[in-house]
Amino acid sequence: MRAEERWFKQAQRDLHNAKKIFEIGLYDVCLFLCQQSVEKALKALYVKARKEPPPRVHSLERIIRLLELGEEFRELTLDLEDYYFTMRYPDVTAFRSKSVV
Repeated sequence: MRAEERWFKQAQRDLHNAKKIFEIGLYDVCLFLCQQSVEKALKALYVKARKEPPPRVHSLERIIRLLELGEEFRELTLDLEDYYFTMRYPDVTAFRSKSVV
């Protein structure tokens, strides 16, 4: 199995697990897994496009910029990234001007 396939398979697994976790009402864990799924799918694209290991970062915004996917795609991930960092680092408030609901 190629590297990008391994990244994408794990992205799919995280998304599957997020759906299961959602069903039992663990919404914070669900959001965490959704972010992980998107991050791993982006890293799969990175590996496929660049033919090199992905960057060791968790920022969706940074990976999107490296992939040159454009502003519209970045806008779609802003809230998810804010939730992720707020949950991962509880002493951090939302990074963007949007309020976290």
